[in-house]
Parts: sequence; structure tokens; C-alpha cells
Amino acid sequence: MQAISGEKQEKDFILTEKFGVRSSESKTKYSELRTKNSELNFKKHMDFKLTPEQEMIRDMVRDFTEKNIKPVAALFDEEKQFPYQNLKKMANLGLMGMNIPVEFGGSEVGVVAYSLAIRVWT
Repeated sequence: MQAISGEKQEKDFILTEKFGVRSSESKTKYSELRTKNSELNFKKHMDFKLTPEQEMIRDMVRDFTEKNIKPVAALFDEEKQFPYQNLKKMANLGLMGMNIPVEFGGSEVGVVAYSLAIRVWT
């Protein structure tokens, strides 16, 4: 019985030193802190606005698609050809390596920008 109370005292000491809380209070305090932090993080980090770079990429892909893909898509489908010239243009714009790290030759713009590009192409 003495060993258990000794462990409890040690735990209380650690909790009191680090967090200013006794073990009997720790679950309640921890729960309160977690709730406060969750609320703060939600308010702080839930911003779904596109960054200027993401908007620029979306607009660039939209323009490229309107000028280079849509006008010839039906023709390529009918003739069962692959638009290699468009693929080269896309590579020159950095669209072929959007999720590839820069050190390996990609543009590494992130999954949101990549998803926007895919959405515009389809």
C-alpha cells in the first residue's frame, strides 16, 4: 500500500511541477485545456481561401485549357491521337511536375494547387 501512495505522490509532484495540477485534477484540467486549444486552433487554422499562388495557378491552367486543349480535344478523340504538343507546353509551364520536389526538377506547388489544376482540366 505504501508503494502505491509513493507512486501517487511522485506523480502528483511531477504534475504539480510541470502543469500546476494534482493527478486527481489532471483529467479535468487536461480536458479543459484540450477543448480550449481545439477551439483556438479551429478558429485560427480553418481558412479555406486560396493563396495568391493557388489562384494564379488555377487561372493559368484555365487559360491554357481554353486556348490549347478544348479546341482540339474532340479532334484528338476522333482520330485516336495523343496531343504530344500540348504535353510539351504543359511541361514548359511546370504543370507536369506540380507535386515533384524542386530538387528533382518539379515545381512542388502542393496538393491544393495540383487539385485545382486537375479540376480545371476535367
